[in-house]
Amino acid sequence: MDGAQSGPAGPEGRGRVVLASKNLFSPVAFNKYAVNLPALEETALGALEAGAASGRVLFFDELGPMALLSEKFSSRAVALLFSGRPCVVFYRKGARVFEDAFAKMADTVIIELTPVNWAEAVKGAQAWLDRLVGGMENFK
Repeated sequence: MDGAQSGPAGPEGRGRVVLASKNLFSPVAFNKYAVNLPALEETALGALEAGAASGRVLFFDELGPMALLSEKFSSRAVALLFSGRPCVVFYRKGARVFEDAFAKMADTVIIELTPVNWAEAVKGAQAWLDRLVGGMENFK
């Protein structure tokens, strides 16, 4: 297996598309993985825009070096993170742009997930979401 990373094809999530793989040919790469930048921008940016338009809590999964390869995606992600919208973010340690942004944010808790604190982190995130949803008007 080449460790390929895939994502939903388009904002509707119909099907899957390969975002990065050792078997791709691309001028854009991260470590040993070639990155399908057009697919990354279409799927990730499309999903981000659909989430932003929904008015709901935004979930960012695994923000990291690969996401930073797209200026379009990373600049939109940072703009939304500073927009005051509620967000739950999982990011890869070492993604300096995101780490710096999170460190400057008020009302932010950064938890490094480990096997030891996983259950406590999940419980804390669930409590935060429950409070947030309880305080929202017209939650869709």
